[in-house]
Amino acid sequence: VIHVIVHYGGIPLYLAIFIMMLLAAYLGLYVSIFASGVVYLKNKGIHIFAVAPFLWTTLEYAKAYLLSGFPWENLAYSQWSILPIIQIADITGIYGITFLIIIVNIALFEIIRTRFAWKSLGFGLIA
Repeated sequence: VIHVIVHYGGIPLYLAIFIMMLLAAYLGLYVSIFASGVVYLKNKGIHIFAVAPFLWTTLEYAKAYLLSGFPWENLAYSQWSILPIIQIADITGIYGITFLIIIVNIALFEIIRTRFAWKSLGFGLIA
């Protein structure tokens, strides 16, 4: 990105590095908002299965359209080579794939966190 800013934008290298740092900080805000939101809502008694997938997917959607849009590094893009998973994109778009990735990861997290206590995963396993 720095090379593109310098080469095609005609901006000095030091300024391009600063712009790249601002971009990294901007993208990092989404992860921090997600983590803060999950902790806040979990402390309010809302289960993590009901919070995390919706919050991450909403933040990815917002990132794609706020401030003229920046749809880079969406989770769904990581599944480009796994055809059985990306088939749902016909119906849900990339945000459905993102939702699926998050809910599977939350289920795995809960399984590990509860030391494989399947009874405590009721809602998560149903989801």
